[in-house]
Amino acid sequence: MLSLRLSNLPNRHPRSVRAVVTLLRLVIGILFIASGFAKAVDPWGSVYKIGEYLAVWGWDFSHSMLVSASVGLSALEFLCGMMLFLGCYRRSVVVLLLAMMAFMLPLTLYIWLDNPVADCGCFGDWLLISNGATFAKNIAITLGLVVLLPYNRLQRALVSPYLQWIPLVVSVIYILGISYVGYYYQPVVDFRSYPVGKSLLADETDDGGQYEAQMYGFVYEKEGKTEVFGIDNLPDSTWTFMERRLLDGNDEAHVADTFVIRDIDGEDVTSDVISADGYQLLVLVPSMKNLDISYTYYINQLYRQLPTDSVTMTGIIGGNEKDVAFWQDLSMAEYPLYTADGIQIKELARGDIAAVMLHEGDILWKRTLPSLINDLIIDNDDDDDVTDIELAGCPDCNETLYGPSDDEFLHDWTRIYALAMLVIILANNGALALLMVWRARVGKKLKTMAHHEKKS
Repeated sequence: MLSLRLSNLPNRHPRSVRAVVTLLRLVIGILFIASGFAKAVDPWGSVYKIGEYLAVWGWDFSHSMLVSASVGLSALEFLCGMMLFLGCYRRSVVVLLLAMMAFMLPLTLYIWLDNPVADCGCFGDWLLISNGATFAKNIAITLGLVVLLPYNRLQRALVSPYLQWIPLVVSVIYILGISYVGYYYQPVVDFRSYPVGKSLLADETDDGGQYEAQMYGFVYEKEGKTEVFGIDNLPDSTWTFMERRLLDGNDEAHVADTFVIRDIDGEDVTSDVISADGYQLLVLVPSMKNLDISYTYYINQLYRQLPTDSVTMTGIIGGNEKDVAFWQDLSMAEYPLYTADGIQIKELARGDIAAVMLHEGDILWKRTLPSLINDLIIDNDDDDDVTDIELAGCPDCNETLYGPSDDEFLHDWTRIYALAMLVIILANNGALALLMVWRARVGKKLKTMAHHEKKS
């Protein structure tokens, strides 16, 4: 029978206990909502972070498994947090979160003690906290969940138990929609160093070079021997540049904001490559690992469709001279190729291969290559002029090229979600109120009838 009580918390529990339970439920719920949302907006970031964890232990999983783990973890955290916040599945949610913390506590303890990764990735790129702070946070959450375990199921719920599956389904649709856009296009919220509107042209007052000198070593090879050099003592041309490497004591979270492009000799050519005039399309390949060869065909098709008189195209590879040569041989690229740090490429745009449109050095938009295929190649087989206009000369046409803006999608999607949840809560509580009124009237009528029968 459907319970009509607005609160299931027995009166024997003092108000202080009820206040503590409510506060813990809300705080822990908000923490998991924020954590899940921050990961969901940027599934690629979680893929990279999970890959870092696995690399430390020497494990290697397929990309599809990493994506599934990324989306699944973010959705689970968001859903548990939202259900805890709403008071749905009151006991099972707490048990599930405790099981999650039973895994996360020893993991974060290991990370704190051994420091295999610089940041746990608990809040994606939105909030970077130290490994020690992460472990302390997880201890506090675990203690709060232990307190909630016997009391949370007695707390008031915003949705009755028989209808709590509805907000769960709505929340699943919402968070998976955000993850889909973040993975297939680009993150709907860009917490990284190169958001849309930022210039990739180096500022004369920028101290990125100082950061680089302090943080990076440059690996060169000569006659089978590799050696790491500082930026102030680079070797002569007889050495071959291999890669840029973070020095001990630094981490990728502190990568300088200045995007550095290098030629095959390792020389900084950013100012020469990034054009201060017109439109420029950067094709970014952060790593040659597990790269789909079919991408080369689509990139070449994209290059052929560009209006060369108004848009230039440049390829940037996260690797060394050998990687550039391999890509050149593989794709028969007719556009210039350069190298950059793989971390910075991933910071600039997400995806195995991504495209970034610049105008006078400023970022106009970003897209993964798969999301561009239908818009630029499959749907424009005739090479008509519309494609050229969308790419180069019509800023207002950019929406037709790369889909709705990130802000528009997030705002509209969130409004729909919030409205749906509000309707569910109001309808649920309105129905309960009507049932309570009906029950009170029926009860009064029955008492009256019983009284009359007794008198007669």
